Amino acid sequence: MTGEQPAISLPPTGPCTRSQRTNIQKGIDVKEFVIGVNNIVLYVALAVIWIAAVVMIFVQGFWSGAGVFITGTLTWCIISGFWFVQSATYEELKKLNAK
Repeated sequence: MTGEQPAISLPPTGPCTRSQRTNIQKGIDVKEFVIGVNNIVLYVALAVIWIAAVVMIFVQGFWSGAGVFITGTLTWCIISGFWFVQSATYEELKKLNAK
């Protein structure tokens, strides 16, 4: 023996590559996973906006709460609109590429 160890090719480790490996093993595309997570985050953000508006109604008054509700919801609609268009475009391109 010369003391050399055989070259072993280990897969990379870390939180990103491990989750990607898990998703690939399950047959889930990483982009689809990201779209799903971002959709969940968007709806959680909307729930937080609405909860903040309800709390604001009782703490600051009706008009402050209504302002938070309207402004927060409109802002959420604008941001989520861009995101949903982008994710829908990805789905349509995926369908076209499958043909």
